[in-house]
Amino acid sequence: MANYQKQQEIKDDISVVKETAQLTQETSTKGLVEENSFSISSDRILISPLAKKIALEKNLDISKITEKPLSRKKILTLSKPEKKINELWPFLRKKIKELISLDRPKVIDVQVSKDGTIKLLLELKDKRNVETVLIPDKTKSRYTICLSVSVGCYLSCDMCATAQISKKLVRNLSPGEIISQIILSKDYINDWSTQKKITNQVLMGEGSPFLNLDNVKIAIDNSKNKDGLEYGRTRITVSTVGVGIKKDNLDAIEWAANELDVYLAWSLHSSIPKHRSELMPINDKYSINSLLPKLKKYYEKT
Repeated sequence: MANYQKQQEIKDDISVVKETAQLTQETSTKGLVEENSFSISSDRILISPLAKKIALEKNLDISKITEKPLSRKKILTLSKPEKKINELWPFLRKKIKELISLDRPKVIDVQVSKDGTIKLLLELKDKRNVETVLIPDKTKSRYTICLSVSVGCYLSCDMCATAQISKKLVRNLSPGEIISQIILSKDYINDWSTQKKITNQVLMGEGSPFLNLDNVKIAIDNSKNKDGLEYGRTRITVSTVGVGIKKDNLDAIEWAANELDVYLAWSLHSSIPKHRSELMPINDKYSINSLLPKLKKYYEKT
């Protein structure tokens, strides 16, 4: 019985593995996030190449340090600002604090509708606010989480409330801020058992995912990682109005097919070009006819 309980505890844990050196390179060198703002939700800390380099420079023997996972309870304890990270190796404390932050956005308001929809208002480190929404199924036992990818939106779609937010406040969310929406929502509904309550993700909240592709990719990779949140590719849907920009010398939609490998939802709203342009001015730049071949290729690749 004790062995079964231990196995169950291991299964219940979330393990988001982060290589510190790779994380730093992917975020700071590309300008993806502000310094010290990357938020990690993890229960395993590996001896990264950077850690080994520091140990070598300081003539420290790390051969006896095992790369064993920490329990979710332990990492949540470490995440509390008032707790000192005594469990981490002394020579890594300073460097880890410089590279990552275990701080989370704050849940400052929760609204629950009659149909069971739950809206969480979050406050970010810079005091900007962003929303995430849990949409229940008919049984109200499972949810689809609607994730935001930016504060406000750079686009000006007429039917969207997000477009009314001042463009001066708009900024893209970091990968950690996107993932934190899932973590905080799972905390709120106690979704840490092996049977997920939040079964699907849709990136259809504030912002346009195709205008934040680098950060969206990192967040999705963590969501799909078997050592992370472990969502299947068919459980994640990215929405786009149809932004035909270039990414790494590829059309953004083609790049997304290669790099994201999840479902894609096209926000059409009207099949009549004139009406669509009135609702979504970006249609004047990226028309329906110009997007159809690209979307067909996405379908064929994924």
